Amino acid sequence: MVKPRLDRRWNRTRKRLTGSLFELIAERRYDDITVQGLIDRADVGRSTFYAHYRDKGDLLLEGWNGFVDLIADRTEIEQQSGRVTVPVEMLLEHLKDTRQLQNGLERSQLVDRLVRIGRQRLAEKLEEKFTSFYGKQESFDPAFAANHIATSLFGLLVWWRENGARHDAKKLHIQYNELLNGGLFSRKE
Repeated sequence: MVKPRLDRRWNRTRKRLTGSLFELIAERRYDDITVQGLIDRADVGRSTFYAHYRDKGDLLLEGWNGFVDLIADRTEIEQQSGRVTVPVEMLLEHLKDTRQLQNGLERSQLVDRLVRIGRQRLAEKLEEKFTSFYGKQESFDPAFAANHIATSLFGLLVWWRENGARHDAKKLHIQYNELLNGGLFSRKE
């Protein structure tokens, strides 16, 4: 068992590594980033890096999965009505704040791969959440609902970015969740 002090220390190290990777991606192509350059930027030893990651791809995937898990965690199900609220506004605001990182991911041709991985992971996490909340019902398939949300949400994020992020995040949040709850979750009991 890892002692709490070591957990805190590792969490700080992991945040430095992830932050450094994202900074480097914003500056240059992913393929041009070396583990040595990454650990130099993060001020972390090589043995520490390799004790936790096989390569920079593992670190990228861990950071991405953490972001996707946050989306699932922030997706709320209202106890009484079963109404689902997906954190669209939070996501769009985050995209506004990370444009340089996104440009670096696009330059490195990683966006499609990350969207595919993110959609699949979000669908899995939401399916668990829906199954836990709704249980087994003849009229409701948690896997379908989760896949629908994951696919439409990542589609919205890509569309919003491709259209210059000019649409109001709060309005899109409301519209997305109204469409979702007016259709997929409108007859949940």
